[in-house]
Amino acid sequence: RAGQHVGARRVSVLGRRLATGGVVGGSGTDAGEPNAPASFDAYAAARDDAAFTDWLRARAEPDWTAAVTHSFARDLCSGDLDDEAFRRYLVQDYAVVETLVGAFGRAIGAAPTMDAKSSLAEFVAVLTDDYFERAFAALGVADSERAAPDLTPTTRAFEDLLERAGREGGYPEPLAVLVPGLSKRESGGY
Repeated sequence: RAGQHVGARRVSVLGRRLATGGVVGGSGTDAGEPNAPASFDAYAAARDDAAFTDWLRARAEPDWTAAVTHSFARDLCSGDLDDEAFRRYLVQDYAVVETLVGAFGRAIGAAPTMDAKSSLAEFVAVLTDDYFERAFAALGVADSERAAPDLTPTTRAFEDLLERAGREGGYPEPLAVLVPGLSKRESGGY
């Protein structure tokens, strides 16, 4: 299957350091904690290895578990997603890359350490490599299909969220928008 190879590479490469707390520190192991504190400071005070990403996951329950166990997420992660569904997903995903890169560009500038800046820059490099072009070629997606796709309401909402996070935030806001999605990919979701 064409989508299986290109999708598996993207899932394994995209955001590994972000999804495991590599940008903000920590191990990425406290997902699903019930009744997580309302602030990261309170969450971190109770742990030696607190990571912002772990707190985000804990605060997102039960929606987190619903997202990572959804059939689309399972099939995408396992490589069993139907090529046509993968194709539609890639076209929608590609539609927000420019907005995503802009939001992360601002986050790079606001990141608190050089290590964090470097991690984010590596992530942007992965986003802007030739993955989409190769995936589109493997799946037979025409230029006209990806140039100006009809965005789903979910894609439009996500793009709006990214724009607001980049415009209104600094370092943590774009991470709060994207890291949970990347973490889903790394923890058995998509």
